[in-house]
This record gives sequence, C-alpha cells and structure tokens, in this order.
Amino acid sequence: MVDTAGVRYLDGELVCSASDLVGFAACHHLTYLEGAAARGEITRPQRIDSFVDLLVRRGVAHEHDVLSGYGTEGVATITVDSATRAGLEDAATETISAMHAGVSVIYQATFLHEGWVGHADFVERVDDLPSDLGSWSYLAVDAKLARRVKPGALLQLAEYSEHITRIQGVAPQLVVVMTGDGSRQESPLADIADVHRRLKADFRARVLTGPTDAEPTVTYPDKVGHCKVCRWVSVCDERRRIDDHLGFVAGIRIDQILKLTEAGISTRRALADGPVGSPTAKIAGPVYQRLQRQAALQLRGEGLTRPLFELLDHSLAGLPEPSPRDLFLDLEGDSMAFEGGLEYLFGFVEVVDGTNVYRPFWAHSPAEERFAFEAAVDFIARCRAARPELHVYHYAAYETNAFTRLATHHVTREAEVDAMLREGVFVDLYKIVKKSVLLSTESYGLKAVERLYQPERTGAVLDAGSSMVAYSSYLADPEPRRLVEIAEYNRDDCESLLLLVAWLGARRSGSVRRCNDRAR
Repeated sequence: MVDTAGVRYLDGELVCSASDLVGFAACHHLTYLEGAAARGEITRPQRIDSFVDLLVRRGVAHEHDVLSGYGTEGVATITVDSATRAGLEDAATETISAMHAGVSVIYQATFLHEGWVGHADFVERVDDLPSDLGSWSYLAVDAKLARRVKPGALLQLAEYSEHITRIQGVAPQLVVVMTGDGSRQESPLADIADVHRRLKADFRARVLTGPTDAEPTVTYPDKVGHCKVCRWVSVCDERRRIDDHLGFVAGIRIDQILKLTEAGISTRRALADGPVGSPTAKIAGPVYQRLQRQAALQLRGEGLTRPLFELLDHSLAGLPEPSPRDLFLDLEGDSMAFEGGLEYLFGFVEVVDGTNVYRPFWAHSPAEERFAFEAAVDFIARCRAARPELHVYHYAAYETNAFTRLATHHVTREAEVDAMLREGVFVDLYKIVKKSVLLSTESYGLKAVERLYQPERTGAVLDAGSSMVAYSSYLADPEPRRLVEIAEYNRDDCESLLLLVAWLGARRSGSVRRCNDRAR
C-alpha cells in the first residue's frame, strides 16, 4: 500500500494517480482542493482520526495476508520512492522488466506514463492470454478490506489495466479484488473500461496539466460519502457552515437540496423564512413543511445547551406503557473483525429495585459470538417469562438486524428471535422519536437526542468508531482496561435509552406542546 499524497507536481509536471481518479468520481471539489494544494495555494490539512487510522492499518494487514498467500517463489517486490520522479521512474522500469521476465506475481507494481502514476497491489501472470511479452500476459489485483467490491476499486483496477495494456500490447480480460473476507472477486475489464475512459477524459478536461495553465473550474464542497475518510472534511464543513448550507437541516436528502436550490431556496434561513406552501411541485407540501419547521427550529435553537423540541404526536404512538424490568439493549460490533465480522458485546440495562443493573455478554471470537448471542436471547426469554409485558428498547435498526442475522448465521435461536420480532418485543426508539418529536439538532442520532435529558458525555470511548478502535487494541494487546472502557460506553448507551423512554413518557398526551428555555 503506497501512500499517494494527492495530485502533485514533480519536475514541473502535474502527476495524478488512480486514487485521484477515484477521488474525482466521489467528489469534484476534492480534486479542486488537491490541485490548489499541488500549486501551493493552500496547505493540505492533517486529519487525526483513530478510526480512519485503524482502517488503514487493517488494510495494510489484509494486503500482507494476500501477499503471504502467493508464497515466495516467483514473486517480485517493487520498492518505490514515490516522493521523487527518479524514484517513480526506477520503480516503473523495474516493473516492466519483471513483466518481460515473466515472473508469477509483482507486488507493488509501479507505472508512470504521461503524468499518471499507478501502484497496483499485485500484478498476476496469466498463461492463457499471449501478449507482446510472450506466451503470457498480466492482470491487476487489488486487496480491499471491504467485503464487497466497490465501484472505486474497479476504477483503480481499470486505470492499472490501462498501464498494463500499454506495456504488454493486449488488454487483460479481468480485474480482481481480494476482499476482506478472503474471497477472490473477478470482474470483466470490458464492463468498466468505457466508464473509466469517460471519467478520465472528464478529469483531464477539468484538471490543470501544467502550472501556467488557466485556473480550473471552481467547485462546491457538497457533502458526499467520501467525506467520512477525507482529509479536507473540516475545511469543507466550515465552508458549508459559513454558507448556511441546506445540508445542515436534519433529515434532508440530497435530491431535496437540489430541488429546493432550483426553486431559489439554497440556505437554512431561506428555507425557514420561505413560503408556507412548497415552492416546487417536485417536493410534496407536507414534506416541505416538515423540512421548513426543522430548519426554523434549528435556527432558533442554535447556541443552546439543550435543544428545543416540538411534539408532533402527543400520543407518542408506538411507545408502549412502561413495564417493570423493561430491558434496554445496545450492541457493539465490528464488521471487519475476523471473517464475517463480530458482535463483541451485547449489553443490557434493567432496573431492579430502583437500581440500574448492567448485564454484558462478551464475545472475543466467532465461536464465542454464538454463545454470547444465545446468552443474550435466553436472558430476554427469562425476563419475559417473569414479566411477559416487558419490552426491549433499542435505537435504530442495528440491534434487530444483528439478532436476525446472527440467528441465521449460527443456526440457533431462530424461533425465539422470530417470535420476539412478531410479538413486538423489540421497540425502536429512533422510529418513535422521528415520528413524534421535532428537535433543533442537526441529527437524530442518539448522541444528539440525549442532549435533551443529560449532560454531554465524558470518557475514553465516546462513539461506535472509538469503541471499535479500543476493541481492536484489545485484540492486539488484551489489556482489561480496554474492555472496561468499552463496557462503560455501552452501559451509557443503554442508560441513555432508559432516560429517553422516561423523557418521552413524561410528554404523552396532555403535556405542553412546545418546550422553551424557561420551561426547561
């Protein structure tokens, strides 16, 4: 895994990589920022994110696992100094020599041609497709931690394949992704070659080819999926906040932002102060009014420690009557641990004689996951036997999806889980909140909602990402302190659900319609 630092100039020439092409596909503004940084107009920020760092480390480990699977015989490793043109040229020459020599596998194969550099994880020899090299040819292989092949991975491989085709005179028939679950996923190059060519042509048209060319087209930092791992995220977020972007309206979709912008509404303030009726036939009136109320409430609630709220449904439909010994459930999982992922903690809180009792069920391997899952299901069943009316509260669909998946995967407790789902034992508080309450928060995630009824959390683990980081550290070095920190976070989540149920219950039909600072 070679670190390509983004588009850059080497000896006066703009050098781009397959990663830059993938970044362009994800976000044109990313390419604009990288180009500006390459010209020295702005400085690339350093993103400090332990979760992203964990993904990088796991990606490197997965790549090494794939390398080990090839063995040592017939494997050529290319060592590259990617910081200098001379280093890239030497590595590219070494790669071509290895291809002509007919080695079985080239690790970190490096390509350099007309301002494009490529670092393929692996290039494999193919003996049933002759080429200019001889009776053999090569195809590109990348190791990706994800368990399904993503479009970005195929774009990268198409770019490497273009280099391979140039060298061997014949296009590979396939590209290969070695996914995080250890499987080999093959895709026909012909299926993605046209998309790659069109995208690359668009990239060339938009990006400078030299430092004296005219300024590139200015783009806007719209929020996209790539923001989760992008180094520029804080820069773009600040720009959007200055612009009072519609994207900060909780629950708004990208297509709704585009439709409102087309209708002349491009900021939260403009939405809040806009017409009562929908300004566009593309957004239904009730949907528009909900978004407008959301924007207005957020603007009124800015700067407050506790968010404002409005009750949309005073009956709070879907919220059961409280029952003694109700259970409050939260899971901690890591989709990339082991093969197939791992639910490593099933946490419950129940109230016993007025005291919150926390009950964790841990799993540190796939085999232990089955036992922990069975213990969790059996615990619910025992509690229901004593209190048939009790409910298990959770937030969003993760927990019920995980229970269903684990029952099927481990072929255990399937009937019990199915019965609990059919009988309405599980209660998703997220659905109730979204249907019944309007909040002045930018998100309806639990950490945002709980600002209604408790102070901001403190602790070593504060979110799901840091829980995964802490658990990964535990697997590498089984220090009990890590499990204590994770359990404290998990218990806080469970107790937050308990408090949320109490907060909602106190505002059933007959309570005040609107909350303000004085009332709180």
